[in-house]
Parts: sequence; C-alpha cells; structure tokens
Amino acid sequence: MDFDTAAGQTRVTARVTTGTSSSFPQLLVSANPDKVFGIGLSRTGTKKLHAVLTEAGYRSRHYVPELFDPPDWSVVDGADALTDFPVPHLYKELDHRYPGAKFVLTTRDLDSWLDSVRWMFKHGPALWRWGPEAYEYLRRLYGTTRYRRALLTDRWYAYHADVADHFAGRQEDLLILDISGGFDTDALCDFLGVPGVAESGEKRVNARRMVPLSDRSRYKLGYVRQSLRAKLREAFRH
Repeated sequence: MDFDTAAGQTRVTARVTTGTSSSFPQLLVSANPDKVFGIGLSRTGTKKLHAVLTEAGYRSRHYVPELFDPPDWSVVDGADALTDFPVPHLYKELDHRYPGAKFVLTTRDLDSWLDSVRWMFKHGPALWRWGPEAYEYLRRLYGTTRYRRALLTDRWYAYHADVADHFAGRQEDLLILDISGGFDTDALCDFLGVPGVAESGEKRVNARRMVPLSDRSRYKLGYVRQSLRAKLREAFRH
C-alpha cells in the first residue's frame, strides 16, 4: 500500500477492494448520505476537527453516546458530521449506511499519542465521568480499560492499517490528517469542497490540562474518589 504525503495531509492510494455491502447485508442504506465522519482515535485532534466543521457550517457533534450499543441511527440522520466516541468503532457500518460520505482520519505521532492517552486513562474517568459504556468502548477498541503501552501500540497500528485497507483506492472518500505539526484546515476544506475557514489561532482545542472553571471542583472531587477506590481495591488484594 502506498501513501502520498503533501502539505500536512496523507491520502490513501491503493488497490481497490470490494465487498462492503456484503459485509452488512442486513443494514438499510440512508437516503441522505452527505455526511462527514471523524474516525480518528481519541486524543488525535477530534475536538478540533469538530470545531472546524462547525465553523464551516456543518451541524457537527463531538462524542455521541447514543450511537453505542445499540446505535440510534436517527442521531446520524439529524447531524451533518460526527466525531470521536464511538465513531471509530462504527466506521465500516457508517460507510455502508451512508455511501458517498466523507471520512477524516486524524492521527499524530505514535509516541505523543501514547503520552496523551496515558493522561486520558488517568484523568478521564473523573473529568468526563466515564460510565459502563465508556469502559466497554475502550475494551472493544483498545482491548483494555487501563494504560498498557505495548497493547495500545499494537492497537494503534492495527486500527490505522484496517482503515487504510478498508478505504484502499478510495482517496476521494478518506482524508488522513496528521496533526503532529498542527491542524491543516485548508487540506480539510479542500477535501470536503467547502470554503476555507479562518484559524482561531488555538492549536489545541482539547489540550490536556484545559479544564473549564465550572468543572474543576467536580473534577478534583471525582479524581479523589477514583484514587480512593483504586487504593481500596489494592488493599483488598493483599
């Protein structure tokens, strides 16, 4: 498989593969396929993607729990674009249901992603109040609900290879944006065929330690509770 990289973007060029429809013979195909799906893993600029899509005029949603087990497909019909949880887990199904949709895979340097994911696993449960569905999603996508570097590395490579294979030869449907050097809004708008949007100058919308003031007290309390539960579980093991 070959990759053509230019101006901060990577587009897949490879042998055409078929069989998508036969993989989901029981699914209905939407009559309104003009959608954009952000299928990058968490901590790869998915919230920035959501912000740019919103500024470009899309009705975008970031984090869509209604799509997880079982999916409420009416949520997709009511939006123009979706990013993050649980979209990466559903991208093949979405591709079948919405032929002609555009897919954007945001990605970043593996080591920096692992560092950011380590922070997410440590602080996410308290900051975002992870419930059972969040842990089940992590288990399905990453094979773990805690930070395990070797396993997450394997899953990162496997996921990107799977996406590249699925969209092989369909460079008009998939854009891969490497955000390691910044978010290339021009490449995104060119791919979607929409007018460019002005950069806000905010390179990292979801920077790891940017917590809204209203959430800080809740976050601190939740983190204390999480730490206490972890210590109690450890104590009972001995």
